[in-house]
Amino acid sequence: MAQNTNEEEMNGFNHLVLKLLYPDTAGQVTIVNRLTQFRSGDGIFERPVTKAAASTMPVCQWWLNFGASVPELQEFAVSNSKLE
Repeated sequence: MAQNTNEEEMNGFNHLVLKLLYPDTAGQVTIVNRLTQFRSGDGIFERPVTKAAASTMPVCQWWLNFGASVPELQEFAVSNSKLE
């Protein structure tokens, strides 16, 4: 099941990212727009190498290499992937 079709996962995401990390409305709108850009596969995310690398690289490295166009998501992913 895709994450965006799972109500429980999306509620968890919205609570964590939108309310805890971005408590202001402007920040919430920014992160939702960045997530849309990422999920839509726009820009660098549409490149075959970006997709192929996602299954072969550690999460932190993938985001460092490909996430500059969505810096808020990149920062979140890198800081949380180092915890693993």
